[in-house]
Amino acid sequence: MRLSLLSCLLLAAKLVLAQPAKQSVSLSDGAFNSYYFKSRPPVIKGKLINFNKKDLVGLQVAYTPVTPMGEMQQKCIAAIKADGSFEVKLPYPYPYQQVWLSLGDYFYAGLYVNQGLNLTLNVAQLKKQNVQFNGKGVTYAGKDGALTAWMNNLILFKRNDQLSISSSIQALKSTQADYLIKLDSLSKLVQTIEQEYVKLHPSPYAWIPENERLSDYYSTLLWHWMPGHTTPELWEKIKSHRPKLVSNDGELFATYLFYYAYYSKAEKNDTKFDELMGVPYADRLRLKQTTSTLDENPQIHQRILSKIHTPWVKSVVENEQRLTLTKLNKLNEALHKGSTISANSVIGTPVGRYAFGATLSSVKGMKAAEFLSQFAQHFKGKAVICDLWATWCVPCLNDMPYSAKLHNKAAGMPIEFVYLCTADRSTFERWKTKVLELKQPGTHIFIDKNLSGELMALLGKGGYPSYFCLDQNSALSQKLNITRMEFLTVQDLQKLVP
Repeated sequence: MRLSLLSCLLLAAKLVLAQPAKQSVSLSDGAFNSYYFKSRPPVIKGKLINFNKKDLVGLQVAYTPVTPMGEMQQKCIAAIKADGSFEVKLPYPYPYQQVWLSLGDYFYAGLYVNQGLNLTLNVAQLKKQNVQFNGKGVTYAGKDGALTAWMNNLILFKRNDQLSISSSIQALKSTQADYLIKLDSLSKLVQTIEQEYVKLHPSPYAWIPENERLSDYYSTLLWHWMPGHTTPELWEKIKSHRPKLVSNDGELFATYLFYYAYYSKAEKNDTKFDELMGVPYADRLRLKQTTSTLDENPQIHQRILSKIHTPWVKSVVENEQRLTLTKLNKLNEALHKGSTISANSVIGTPVGRYAFGATLSSVKGMKAAEFLSQFAQHFKGKAVICDLWATWCVPCLNDMPYSAKLHNKAAGMPIEFVYLCTADRSTFERWKTKVLELKQPGTHIFIDKNLSGELMALLGKGGYPSYFCLDQNSALSQKLNITRMEFLTVQDLQKLVP
């Protein structure tokens, strides 16, 4: 009798494991509207264990949720309490949302949050051996614990093979005649690895890799191949694809789909766009027109709202508009708070000067509000172009020569060029060396990870390089939105000093 009961229990367990987890409703479907208003935003509850007070000094939990907005990623900071606990409250109930989270240099992973996640990090163990994705010292638990562990283990499965295939895909040139054949072949190699992993590690979430792979495959086509090679059959496949995760792959697909469908297919006609994609899908894609950066036109959200018909999308845009205005008020309050800094001194600790016109200083342990206050006071009466960069960021380094040329051309204008380099994944010596190698004139400030994280979050920036501008009244300028210094001219600078 016991054996029979045990057999039944084992059979039941196998059946449960074999059943796929209910696939989430896609943001692109009309049914998501009901899901959105009935669901609560999930919470990530974190806990550090086996640490001492010294371990917490300068230690930071940085997290970057992937979003369906124009800025696909938004960097944020979670405060660590004295007991080692921290909490990440996501603002919206997006299904299967990907959140990239790091603990200093000790830990980095992609979390997958649908209902709620508990994350425990053993600091003593992580100090011995840093962990990426999953490993000793990392425990995923809660409702989304199994999902997050399974997905991170998939990232690690045959890691070198996956990276090699990804590099091969990136190396393909859309102009070559056999582009689609080679892309399909490489995509099948990815599929084979995923299928092998699923076979070795059965899971209710086995449907996710296929959905993510198709999102990645179709976004590659949209960006590199579709403009000159579209066919009705392929377009219908792409248009009917529904990303089930709010992830890098899913949102990159949505971004490329929006630009292709809205600009190429609908020719920027909103009525045609609604008819082409269907209103729920079209409205979801319109989120790609939004911005969380404070230096862009504050009316942009209002213009988008006039085109939206879907309630959940309208609710998100209205909330983002409120958040942007709150951040803008907070930023301008800090800029105009005033400071005791001398106009002749540097911000932070002086480091030195280079003969090519560079002044160097460093800042550590300063909050964003105080830094911005000193920043505005130091450059009072001048317009400022500020570049947030990192020594390891290739686009940042590529943009520097253009910035130097513009700096020289604007020599007679009341404009300062300021470069804030993050200490995140860099060192003080490497920063000084890079400035010297680049012979980059201007004001250079090396800022710690906490300050760079606070500034990025406050400004609504998602990555490096990022830029912001102040006018001569020390107010955030909305007349000049910089994406790359390469595209900036002296005429553009005149918008800051009319």
